[in-house]
Amino acid sequence: MKALIYALYVLVIFITVYTGYMAYKVYDGLVEEQYYVKAKNYFKTKRLEEDLGIKVSLKGSFQLGKSMVEIVLTERGKPLRGAIVNVYLGHASTTKYDRACQMKEVQSGVYACNLSIPVKGKWLVRAAIQFGDFKTYRRWFVDVE
Repeated sequence: MKALIYALYVLVIFITVYTGYMAYKVYDGLVEEQYYVKAKNYFKTKRLEEDLGIKVSLKGSFQLGKSMVEIVLTERGKPLRGAIVNVYLGHASTTKYDRACQMKEVQSGVYACNLSIPVKGKWLVRAAIQFGDFKTYRRWFVDVE
């Protein structure tokens, strides 16, 4: 009977150590770094956006091959000109197909760039927008069929 209890004790210790090892070895990167600071800044930025009347919307055609990504910026209902907009396009399941580009203002308040989408699936579109000292970010998920 003692041997069985010792064997169970050793088994529990082994499983605990193995679980800890696997948790350390197989890091999936799901936890955002500095999440508290980013969340605090996020809410501050959102309040400032509301005060300035800034609206950001995603337009464009997302399909296999070349796709036109467009982002429309308005301030109190009027086009927001002269912003610096960078867009990142990432596949939800792998970083292998990630793309990025700096958008150009093609019309008043409309920023666009062409990106290649090589595979179907769910894609993350992330825009970094800066005008003057103000910076903000947006994220959207799009399905490519």
